[in-house]
Amino acid sequence: MNASVAICPVCEKPLEKLHGNKRYHTACAYTLKKQRSKNQYAQNMLRHDPFWDNERILKQFAWGYGEGKELDPQLMEDAGFNFEFFKEKKMLNGQTVYMMQQYGFCFLKNEKIVIWKQ
Repeated sequence: MNASVAICPVCEKPLEKLHGNKRYHTACAYTLKKQRSKNQYAQNMLRHDPFWDNERILKQFAWGYGEGKELDPQLMEDAGFNFEFFKEKKMLNGQTVYMMQQYGFCFLKNEKIVIWKQ
């Protein structure tokens, strides 16, 4: 049998191809499968859990408007954000910050909010 040498896209090491459909080392394929499962689980949680839905909305607003920009809370409520769900509440520089997983927000005195990323 004539074996050709290819490169595994995960570890970038040589991969001996004994047949035409092998693209990854066994360990690399398993690592990719675990990552796909984690991503799929997170996507399913986004559909059912208000905490993860809030995280998604904060991320969208942070990317769309930019971190540190003052926003009207009504915009977030219209997008489905629920201000009752957060992971952690802490004080930073005299302000109460409500944290989710990677993103958080705080209320300003002018009744606007600011989104932060950890």
